[in-house]
Amino acid sequence: MAGTGAYVQYLGLAILFHAGYSTIHYKNLPGTSVENLPPADVYVEVLLAFICTMIGSLVKANKLQPVRGGAESLKRTFDMENSRPEFQYFAHKGKAMKKRYGDKST
Repeated sequence: MAGTGAYVQYLGLAILFHAGYSTIHYKNLPGTSVENLPPADVYVEVLLAFICTMIGSLVKANKLQPVRGGAESLKRTFDMENSRPEFQYFAHKGKAMKKRYGDKST
């Protein structure tokens, strides 16, 4: 099913590129100015391309996970969930303060 979604997405992208090419071709025709809006078929192609890519993305998407991660979080302890090793900093002023003020814990 994912292959079908990819084909529909590629079809949508091809239609979108064709709409862009049609717009450039229309602007280069003699007798048209830059201020003129593109023809209605370009709008239809852009809408069709959007729908094709959206459907292709939805078909190609994997199965969604549940919002509540109960099964995964029950396996982990509180300490494992709240551990932040990137915030562990051991090069602090403790040594310098101990030298300056001495060890007053005793």
